[in-house]
Amino acid sequence: MPKAVVKKPSVRVGSARTVRGKITQVSVCPHGLMEGFMLGRAFIKLPPHHDAEAALKRLKVGDSVSVRGEVIATKPNHVLHHVAIRSQGKVVFDHDEVEKHHKPAREPARKTLDLTGKVLAVGTRKHGEIDRVLLTGNVSVHLEEDAELDFKVGDTVRVKGKGTKFPRGTFVRAQRLELA
Repeated sequence: MPKAVVKKPSVRVGSARTVRGKITQVSVCPHGLMEGFMLGRAFIKLPPHHDAEAALKRLKVGDSVSVRGEVIATKPNHVLHHVAIRSQGKVVFDHDEVEKHHKPAREPARKTLDLTGKVLAVGTRKHGEIDRVLLTGNVSVHLEEDAELDFKVGDTVRVKGKGTKFPRGTFVRAQRLELA
């Protein structure tokens, strides 16, 4: 007798999804604040606001969390935004609450950086436009608005650009990004 095949429901852009697991990597904004993290193969996109930092500073690589948010991309990896994050049974971050109190902050000075790393994830905007690449070593590479990638998740790339190293990770605004 043949075994039954159970199909997992497909995840669609615009749908809500809950992801659980351990934080494996963080992405930082130009201010050095956490703006996202990897949870399994999903990139969790957060607002890069000082207002969110109080809630997010408790989160670190290795923490187990549950995240519910809107799927804004499914390839090459899932990207979720407008998220609510739970840790140890408590809500530690809620996008909707943070957005109510947002105040813009000034960016710190940047230096020229030349880095190499393995691509872990690609981040997108709401309509699928690529806006960042997350590399090993907690390197968050922000791209020009019309960026096209000639590499994939798992490839090793070299990035040159202006950036800042922070305790939580490195931010780079790419001037050049290529296969290493």
